[in-house]
Amino acid sequence: MNSTRNRYRPSDVSPPWDTLRETIDARGWSAADLAGRAGISLEEIDRVLAGSTSITPEFAAGLERALDVPARFWLNRERGYRESLEKKPARIPAG
Repeated sequence: MNSTRNRYRPSDVSPPWDTLRETIDARGWSAADLAGRAGISLEEIDRVLAGSTSITPEFAAGLERALDVPARFWLNRERGYRESLEKKPARIPAG
């Protein structure tokens, strides 16, 4: 049996909060709508949408309940984004 693995490795990976924002915008929802449907505080939703905190398993479970998108999708988006940040070369400040 010959198996082919996906070797696609993008150099830039968009942050998961971009995908989340696009998803709720497409549904015509506000962050408050998502918070109510997901059982997550509006403050936590706002922190994720601002990129100031990561998507946790609990947060992803709430997104799954509200959006009917598997929690593993959100966790994989978060992991992939964080891994892409680690692979970027460090910037040396000018000066």
